[in-house]
Amino acid sequence: MTHTSLATPVSIVIPTHNRLPILAQVLDALASQDFATESMEVIVVADGCTDGTEDAIRTREYPFRLAIVTQDGSGAAAARNAGAARASGTLLIFLDDDVIPTSTLVGEHVSLHRWTSRAAAVGPYLLPPQDRPTFFGEKLRRWWEDQFEAMGHPEHQFTYRDLLSGNLSIPAAVFAETGGFNTSFPDAGGEDFEFGVRLLEANIRIAYASRARAEHQETMDLARSFRRARVQGAAEVKNARLHPHVRDTLAFHTPSPTRWLIGRAPKVARLLAAAAGGLLVPLEGLGMRRAWHRLSTAVQHYWYWVGVAKELGGHAKLKHVQQSLDDDLPPGAPAAEGGDSASRSVNTGNG
Repeated sequence: MTHTSLATPVSIVIPTHNRLPILAQVLDALASQDFATESMEVIVVADGCTDGTEDAIRTREYPFRLAIVTQDGSGAAAARNAGAARASGTLLIFLDDDVIPTSTLVGEHVSLHRWTSRAAAVGPYLLPPQDRPTFFGEKLRRWWEDQFEAMGHPEHQFTYRDLLSGNLSIPAAVFAETGGFNTSFPDAGGEDFEFGVRLLEANIRIAYASRARAEHQETMDLARSFRRARVQGAAEVKNARLHPHVRDTLAFHTPSPTRWLIGRAPKVARLLAAAAGGLLVPLEGLGMRRAWHRLSTAVQHYWYWVGVAKELGGHAKLKHVQQSLDDDLPPGAPAAEGGDSASRSVNTGNG
C-alpha cells in the first residue's frame, strides 16, 4: 500500500558514530519505503565520527531530503535532540544507525499517529538469525525477542522500560513539550528509560507499533555488554535521583550478594569477577551452556554494581544504597514511595 503525501514531512533522526557501512544500509532502506519519500526528511547526526561519514553520505543521492548535523562526541541523547531541533516534520522517527527498516516502517509509524496525538510508539527491531550463533549471541537475541513479545501481548502494562529509542516515533510537539532526551546521560544507556518516565508523568502513553518492523544489526559482544552493564548501573542511580518514585523498580533495590561483596571487599569481588570472566571462553568451547549463562550473568551483575558504586561516590555507599540516595535529595524533597511493576533485571541489549 502506498501512503499519500503529507503537507508537512516526517523527520527521521539517525544518530551515528563511526558506523558508515551499516548507516549506508539504513539510508538505502529508507529510500525504498512505500511511504511518499518526498514527504520525508532524514537527519543524520554524526557524533564525533572519524570514518568519513559526513563526506560519504553527502556524495550520494536519495529521494528524500537529507540533512547532516555534526557534533563532537556529545553522546546519543544530545545527538537525538540536535536532530529533532533541526527537524521540520510534525512527526519524529528516531532510528539507531544499526536498525535497518523494512519498507513499511515509516508508513506504519505514521498510521499509528493518525489515531492519537499523545503517544510515543516503539517498533520492533529484532536481530537476524545466525547460522552459528555464540552463546552470547543466543542470549542477546532472546533478550530482544522477549522484550517485543511482551509488548505485543494484549494485556501488557507499559512502563518506562518499554521506551526503546532505536525505533521510536513521537509527535514533534510532544517531544518539545517533554524536553527531549536528558543529555546528562552521555553514554548510550539509561537516557531512553529516563525519557519514558517523563512521558508517563506527562500522561503521554507508550504504544507498540508492531508492524513498524526493522532488522537490528547489533554489534554488541560479550565484553561490550559488561561495559554496558556498568553504564546501566550508573544510569539507574541517575534515574533514582531524578525520579525517586521509580526507585523500587530498579535492580539495585533488590538485595544482592554481589552488592554486599563489592561494598565490603571490592578487591576480592574484582578478582572473582576476573576469574569468572576468564572461564567463559573455555566453558563455551566445552559446550557447557548452563554454566556459561550462570557465570556470564554473575559477571554482568558485578559490572552493574560497579557502575552503581561509581555513581554513588564509592564502594562503601553500596552498604546503604537507599540512605545514600536519600542523602542526595535536595532539602524538602520527598523520599521514594514505591513505583510501577517494571522488571528489575540487568539490561543485556538495550541501546
